[in-house]
Amino acid sequence: MKELGVGANLIIQRCKTIKNPFTVYLKESFGLRSLGTIHKNKLKGCTLEDDHALLREGRGSYDYRVDNGAEVAVVKWVNNKPVTLASSCVAVSPFKKVRCFSREERRRVGVPCPNIVSQYIVHMGAVDLADMIVALYHTPANFLR
Repeated sequence: MKELGVGANLIIQRCKTIKNPFTVYLKESFGLRSLGTIHKNKLKGCTLEDDHALLREGRGSYDYRVDNGAEVAVVKWVNNKPVTLASSCVAVSPFKKVRCFSREERRRVGVPCPNIVSQYIVHMGAVDLADMIVALYHTPANFLR
């Protein structure tokens, strides 16, 4: 993938060799704690409740698994649709309420969420801001090609 550049291609090649989920790899190899979304197909050996079952339970429902050996928590939580998160720094408790718009009630309602979700929401704003700044002040990196 030449259009991505040398740096991005190196990262992609390196990630292909990682056997564990990226969260475990970062912690074991570099001592870095992380928090982020994860695709279902990356959860080898970690079965969480089915999306449809969680959706039937309604907003705020969740399922989780913790690997104490690797010190990693994986949580699937439902707001409007299911999202799966993995973290080596936070887990499920304490619970908080996030304010989300309800179409049925036509107002914001409190939805219970695990700590991992509320921390993700807090820190995701910084990533969005960084992405916006990079987009605004994009400089070509032709010297890498």
